[in-house]
Amino acid sequence: MKACPGCGQENSATNGFCTGCGAPLPAAAPGATSARAPRPARPAFSLPEYVERDAARRRALTEGSGTGLVWTGLPLTVGSLLMSSGSLLGTLIWGGGLVLMIAGLWRMRHDRHAFARAGLATTAVSVVALGAVAVQLLDLNGDRTRTAVSIGPTPTPDLGDTPAASPGPAPAVAAGVPMFRGGPEHTGWHPGPGPAGDPTTRWRIDMGGELYSSPAAVDGTLYLGTKSGFVVALDATTSEERWRKDVSQGRYIVRSSPAVADGTVYIGGGYALYALDATDGSERWHASTRYAGSSSPTVVGGTVYTGTQEGYIYAFDAVSGRERWRFQAEGLIFSSPTVANGALYVGSDDGYLYAVDAEHGRQLWKVATGGEVYASPAVVGDTVYVSSAGSTFFALDAKDGSERWQLPVGGESSPAVAGGTVYVGSDDGGLYAHDAATGAFRWLYPTGAPIDSSPVVAGDTVYVGSGSSLHAVDAADGHSRWTYAAGDTLQSSPVVVGGSVYVGGRDGFLYAVGGSEPVGAPPA
Repeated sequence: MKACPGCGQENSATNGFCTGCGAPLPAAAPGATSARAPRPARPAFSLPEYVERDAARRRALTEGSGTGLVWTGLPLTVGSLLMSSGSLLGTLIWGGGLVLMIAGLWRMRHDRHAFARAGLATTAVSVVALGAVAVQLLDLNGDRTRTAVSIGPTPTPDLGDTPAASPGPAPAVAAGVPMFRGGPEHTGWHPGPGPAGDPTTRWRIDMGGELYSSPAAVDGTLYLGTKSGFVVALDATTSEERWRKDVSQGRYIVRSSPAVADGTVYIGGGYALYALDATDGSERWHASTRYAGSSSPTVVGGTVYTGTQEGYIYAFDAVSGRERWRFQAEGLIFSSPTVANGALYVGSDDGYLYAVDAEHGRQLWKVATGGEVYASPAVVGDTVYVSSAGSTFFALDAKDGSERWQLPVGGESSPAVAGGTVYVGSDDGGLYAHDAATGAFRWLYPTGAPIDSSPVVAGDTVYVGSGSSLHAVDAADGHSRWTYAAGDTLQSSPVVVGGSVYVGGRDGFLYAVGGSEPVGAPPA
């Protein structure tokens, strides 16, 4: 406001003259203003303090605590331990999981609330997992010897610098069908005779769960692994049980097929190879291995060879159980080792067939097959025959692995070789017969279902399980002689001896299939 110097009337600060007397008013002082006082700022909305604290804790747990990183890395790290040792994929998964777990634990150290809510349990589980990793890396289970792995095919190395283990007395391999595929060469030839006339059920016995193990038949006794983890000995004539032995502490299925030599039954169960007295089942020794899985032991020259599902092949002294050597493949092993001409042949799910020196455990060569190898190879003379899951069948030179011929058939079934003919069960349901020397086609017998069982030859007949049927096929021309219906899929391989065929099914029954006519004495 401005006061008039003449009459004293108060005038607006913007007026240039007095409204009362008209006298001019003085100008406003420089920089002076008479604006209204600024309106106070409107207060912003805020949450209560306890709500802000709780929200901060939740953000720390979900965004910055590191708990999520630990729980993401934990299954990767633990899961990688189930993969094959030395696998590139397994190593990458293991490394990624380990980095996530360490990063998560490092972040959790900053937030006491994370430890209070989840950190203690997470840390405990992580410590256990990291301990398992340390065991795997340091191989505290006794992995004392690593064999050199060469890229093949390669020439046979000079073995003169390695002292040979003392073989000890060689156990006598029993007569009959003492091991998977009949003998160490895994040719699938059985002494027979098979059933005569039409097939009949001599007996069947419930073994308490699916049967994957193939029986061994020696001196009137059948030896078989079961789903419940037992090895069982049965009278081949009456099916009467003679003894049973738990070889897996009731925790693992015995998929391995037994081998019998010198009165001893050898079989893999859980994480060990067992040697049992063939008469009463008492334990003679057991040796620690990686997980046995479905690979079956082979006994030859005083040594027991066995594979494991974690990719190892072991050689043990047959009498004492002392480990002679071990060899590690680059994949898992479901195939059973075949031994012939001083070499061991075995397939792996890494798609390779390996040849290993049987005395020292050194790799001789390896050959890619184009698919996982679950089947067991057969060796006749200087030729190795093997199927791959890539539906390819190979005939390879036993010395260097070079290919002789191949066929577009195959799968998980192991081949049989007899009389110059190789018999191949295929995933397409066909039983194929080819010339063993040239691979020339001879005949095809369609079974109507994929063949998981492996064919065997006894006399002039080929026996094979396909689906839920057991087929007897003329070995010369491939015509059907008879078919026997079981209760479910036949996955174990048949055993032919004493006028009967013994085979296990996924219905849990072991079948003894005889014939309607009497049979003569076995051939000499």
